Amino acid sequence: MPLIEGARDVREIDVIAVELDRDPHWGGWDTVPGDVIGTWEDERVHEVLGLVAALPEAEGMRCFVPSYAIRLRRGWSTLAEVAFCFQCHNGLLLTSGIADTDMFTFDPDSKPAVELLRRFRALRPPTDDAA
Repeated sequence: MPLIEGARDVREIDVIAVELDRDPHWGGWDTVPGDVIGTWEDERVHEVLGLVAALPEAEGMRCFVPSYAIRLRRGWSTLAEVAFCFQCHNGLLLTSGIADTDMFTFDPDSKPAVELLRRFRALRPPTDDAA
């Protein structure tokens, strides 16, 4: 997982259900396309950032079809966004104010990834089957 500058300043984390039909060309994203399905605050911010930091590296594949992303915020300011593809083992870090993106790999079968995905899915309506 790449280093997220200002992670100590994160006060809220928005969870985004990624909608690639809005903008499938992730290489040009300024922000992750999709809707916010929940916001974590207080202790959950530290827990989730701990899970993301603990994601072990893995061999990436090619699809990059992320279902979920997190937006790290300090008040109304977005510090960074991170999109996760649990199928191809790749993640994408978008740093606010910087036009560059940073790809990374993670093991989706690791304990931190499984717990992160569980938390994402818990925010979805019961009938939604997104991965």
